[in-house]
Amino acid sequence: MSQIISTYPIFEGSQVLTSDQLNQLSAYLDQQNRLTRSKLIGMGIVCGLQIQPFPNGLSISKGLGITSEGFLIQNGKRFDATHYRPYTLPEGVSYKPFGFPEQDVTLWELLSEEPEDETDVKKLNNPATFLNNKFVLLYLEIFDKDLKSCLGNACDDKGQDRLLTLRRLVVSKADLDIILTRSSNVSGEFSADPDLKNYHFKKPLFSPSTPESTLIGPFISHYQNTITETVTTEYWDNLAQGYKVFEPLLAKSFGFSNPFDSAPVINKIDQINQSLTDAPVTVLGIQYLYDFFKELNLAWDEFLETGLSLWYSCPTDPSLFPLHLMLGRAIPASETAEEFYKYRHGLVQPPIFNGQKLLQEKLNQQYRRLVLMIENLELGILREPSPEDFPIKITPSIEKYDDLGSRSIPYYYDINGKGSFGSWFSLEKNWKAPGTLQLRSSDRPEVLAYDNQPDTPVANPDFLESPLNFNWDPYPFLRIEGHLGHNIEDAKTAIQNLINQFNLPIHLEALHLDAGGTLTDSNCGWNDLQEEYMHHRFLLLGLIRDISEGIEYFREINIKYYSDDPIYDEEQESEVLEAFKLFQDWNESLPECLEDLDWDIFQESYKKILQRLLDIFLIEMTLLDDIDLTDDKEIPLQNIYSGLIARASPIVYRVLDLFYFTKIQRLFLSYLHRKEKLHNSKRFTEYIQQNPGVNHEAGVYKGGTFILLYMTSSQRVIGDFSLPGAACDCQCIDSCEGDDWNLLPPFARPDYAVTMENTPVEIPVVINDRLPIEREYVVELLSEFTEKGGKVSQIGSSSTFLYEPPEGFSGDDSFNYKLVDKASELSDVGRVTIWVKEANPTVCYTEDILNCWGIDNVTKALSGRNLDSSNNPTQTLLDSLRETSGFTLAEMEDGILSSQQALEQLLNCLQLLVDGMTQAEMRQAILDYQAANCGAQPEPTCTSTGVIGQVIDASGEPISGVQITIEGGQIGTVTDLDGRFTLQFPNPGVTLQFAAVGFVSNTRDICDETQITHILTSVRVSQPAVTGVSTSVATLDATDMFKLASSRGLITDATATPDKNDLIVLLQDDKQEISLANEELSLLKNDTLKVIADENDLQYRSNSTKASLVEIISTKK
Repeated sequence: MSQIISTYPIFEGSQVLTSDQLNQLSAYLDQQNRLTRSKLIGMGIVCGLQIQPFPNGLSISKGLGITSEGFLIQNGKRFDATHYRPYTLPEGVSYKPFGFPEQDVTLWELLSEEPEDETDVKKLNNPATFLNNKFVLLYLEIFDKDLKSCLGNACDDKGQDRLLTLRRLVVSKADLDIILTRSSNVSGEFSADPDLKNYHFKKPLFSPSTPESTLIGPFISHYQNTITETVTTEYWDNLAQGYKVFEPLLAKSFGFSNPFDSAPVINKIDQINQSLTDAPVTVLGIQYLYDFFKELNLAWDEFLETGLSLWYSCPTDPSLFPLHLMLGRAIPASETAEEFYKYRHGLVQPPIFNGQKLLQEKLNQQYRRLVLMIENLELGILREPSPEDFPIKITPSIEKYDDLGSRSIPYYYDINGKGSFGSWFSLEKNWKAPGTLQLRSSDRPEVLAYDNQPDTPVANPDFLESPLNFNWDPYPFLRIEGHLGHNIEDAKTAIQNLINQFNLPIHLEALHLDAGGTLTDSNCGWNDLQEEYMHHRFLLLGLIRDISEGIEYFREINIKYYSDDPIYDEEQESEVLEAFKLFQDWNESLPECLEDLDWDIFQESYKKILQRLLDIFLIEMTLLDDIDLTDDKEIPLQNIYSGLIARASPIVYRVLDLFYFTKIQRLFLSYLHRKEKLHNSKRFTEYIQQNPGVNHEAGVYKGGTFILLYMTSSQRVIGDFSLPGAACDCQCIDSCEGDDWNLLPPFARPDYAVTMENTPVEIPVVINDRLPIEREYVVELLSEFTEKGGKVSQIGSSSTFLYEPPEGFSGDDSFNYKLVDKASELSDVGRVTIWVKEANPTVCYTEDILNCWGIDNVTKALSGRNLDSSNNPTQTLLDSLRETSGFTLAEMEDGILSSQQALEQLLNCLQLLVDGMTQAEMRQAILDYQAANCGAQPEPTCTSTGVIGQVIDASGEPISGVQITIEGGQIGTVTDLDGRFTLQFPNPGVTLQFAAVGFVSNTRDICDETQITHILTSVRVSQPAVTGVSTSVATLDATDMFKLASSRGLITDATATPDKNDLIVLLQDDKQEISLANEELSLLKNDTLKVIADENDLQYRSNSTKASLVEIISTKK
């Protein structure tokens, strides 16, 4: 039926009919009947005709189909094939798909039973692999059979019978491919295979342990990488191919040119692609770019679905499969999808069924929308958000389960833009699919959109202008837009106001991506701790108050009733008040609210109390001095006792801590622990552990939680997420969960040790700093020198220090160290106090000796020393004698001991009086006693009877002509040109006088020296202008002065050894003071700096370092 019969005969009366006329009429009617099927109904398999498995064979289900010539092929009942035989076309019959002019493909006919008169029939399982790689055909065999002309007595021509036989055939895959080259499967006006792909975008997944959950750069890159996995050049080419495939229907809408070949669309795609590879910081709205691609992909899917529903052929080609239908593989279980579509005829219908104008208009609308979405995407909103231009709005929408046209239009589209193709309609008018009314009208429905709501509310708004004012029950979703780039607090306030204004059934939450930030609800989660803290604070307040009242009471009764004989003197009162102030400071370090507690100040205040208490007991009450460190067996008792102190002090501290410190420490640690948990619960990485279902949707469903994501560094919103239902915002903290001691710094408590003069001692310092739980601490020495000039070193990497006291030093010394918690890297500074005992402790005067001497002598001695004798005169004199190392020579010559009676009485009490002693012998006996027991130095015995020397100036140049004489005599000499001289003495112990023109005269005592270098100062030396602080000449010792003179360039000869008088002349001003620049203070000793601070009424600590003393003096604070 390659040609349609266009004529048929019309019969008239008495007409002689020929076979040609009758056959032509029959052919015409037959063709018209078949044309009705193939052109107006369709061609291919209509229904059924499925290949099904059958024991030892196969089965063809009932069904029907239409060949391309319009022949109806029907399998009226199920056909069960069990046998087969070779099949060749009948003689005289040809069928081009099977070969022409002769059959050249091998075919087998399927049989439901074995014929009796056939020998080539075999069972389908003979061989067992026969059906492998075979395919089933239905072939309508048409054979014209001649009828016999003579039957009996009649010899008229009977004509022919046209026999139509349905043959069920099988053919190999190779031969079927040959048949397909001469025929075809169903086709259409479009290409045989559209080859248009559907895409599925991956979802950006977040894990709490990955960088994209904590850092903005990886967060944005995560979205970029997710998009670019799908959006490639192939993706855009696929969209452009949609026009080519459906060009017959789309060409007119786009001026007969592919929109993806136009410059505007190409440029816009380049900009979009650039946003996927640009630095993350330039694409803050990456979440909305991801939304754009999801919407674009949905628009493509809807277009493709509509396009494929329009897949038809008009008119159908009758030569495709004129007399056969392909049913598929003979063994369906082994059939692939590709084989199913290639080797089984489908059904193609004419436009009367699926080419309606409505579907065509819908296809055009969907492709126009797709192109307009690309052109009208406002990338600037996503790359550089402008919060001032985009107020926050909420729009009801039908998402995410319905078609794209049912949704509200997002705010990142220009809904009024018509693109570059002169479209009749804007993006808004192309958003929804056309209805039947639109086939005859240019009206298009308006759509809910961000841009349809005015930025400033208007009076009497309609539904599009303020949809939340109307019933929006049909809309399950709320789009929340405009917050990108807003300040987080402003955004929260704006959204919450809309929630309250319109009674919206949603929840609002804010999370920060990066670390830091403040806890938004500072009153949540520790009410129980606050109550407990207040209880202990009140107890401490009450204790301090009671002690204060007790001290004030004793002060009152001391003044009122014991003014003549006070219970305690002013010095004792001052010490008590100073100690009590430490408790007041500790109390003041406890604020009313636990969250306001500064732990460092609180711990430091408590440390001062511990330090003061132990200083009183161990240092001032000389408990450490009572320890006997002498042993004949050479056992290092100083190490043993210091080790015992180090191990006993933790016990003392634990007992003291039990009263208040441990309780406050435990409460504050719990507070920090909870605060850390609650604070982290608002961080995105922690939040998704508790709520793994968060997802970005550009809005939230009814009853859900909308989450704003922001950066604490900028306080700007960078994205949003949502969560079905209310979020779990109550951070459950297990009360049995282990405490995180990393939140608190370690506590370096005061350490004490004892040693002998000139004897090193090992001091372990971490023992009393340990917590009840195991923590790994390390110690760092802050200075290798102690406050009094001793040396400290750390023994290896241990927590033990080796202390070496200064040569000949006794008394208390101290040094500081840093205690570091290795896990938390937090630290505290600890102080170690060492009591250095005298090597040979002696007893000077005792209370028994002075009582024996008599109160009158004690009172006179006190009077001579200008000391008050009204309050415990014996102890007052004892203290004074310790300071002066006994009685002075002045007291023996002109004071109390100038009396013969007082001398004899004192010697008698010392059990040193010998009959017949002269007064001079008595004095010498007392001096000898004091030298042996009080530390007083005996009168020096000079030995030098002559000296060789040189006189130089401050710059080290020799001075000639210097007159040198022995004080009190006429013996002298003069320096030569090199400033050298030689002088012999009549007896040891002389004082030399030096005088020269232009130089300041001075003297020098000579006792044991035989060679000297003496310095004279020029009277022309001018003092530098120094700004800073001034102090008395007596404040500085020779060492301090020497350092100052050297730093000022007044002494240039390193070998010069000027005495103190020379240095005073160099440094003092006309007020007999020394002015010090701030930068010179660091040259002075700690003790000198403390004296200067006292002179200027400046406050400092007993353990203040040199740096802190310099800071105090230089700033006068």
